[in-house]
Amino acid sequence: MRSATKVYNGLLWHLREAYKGTGKVDLSRKNLNRILKELPRTKDYYSMSVQLTREEVQTAEK
Repeated sequence: MRSATKVYNGLLWHLREAYKGTGKVDLSRKNLNRILKELPRTKDYYSMSVQLTREEVQTAEK
């Protein structure tokens, strides 16, 4: 649960920062995967958990 929260909050933070800078949010899988690679310790988490969390972020932001 903690890992999903870290991933979710990390993705949201990066998306909000991008929105502040450009006024747009890129919710594509390619962009979210790029952000995931930047997050610390993402590789330590189960990949299915990370993927499901990524999809939750996409749904929530839409």
